Amino acid sequence: MRMMTTPNEREFEIGMDEAWKANLKEMYDDFHNAAMARITRSQDAYDALVAQRMEHLAEIHAQKIRHADFALNKQWNLNETDLIAANAVTSGSAINAAISRHVQDSHGS
Repeated sequence: MRMMTTPNEREFEIGMDEAWKANLKEMYDDFHNAAMARITRSQDAYDALVAQRMEHLAEIHAQKIRHADFALNKQWNLNETDLIAANAVTSGSAINAAISRHVQDSHGS
């Protein structure tokens, strides 16, 4: 069984260049993994933002369609509010005529 060696003995066994290259590779791998993790988190945040914006645009589009449908309906179909208002004016005229007849009848008698 092989005994554990100290770093200096290890460097001596594999050579200074190999130890240096191994340390560089390990350091590169650590930085690369950290950078990839940041990139992944940024991409996930960006994807979530894009999905949120797309959902908002779909809601706006649906709202535009509802407004257009309402405008067309109001333009081409009989509007009950206008009909009620027109009848109210007619009824008001009829009431005014009835009042004035009543006033004339009561003063004329």
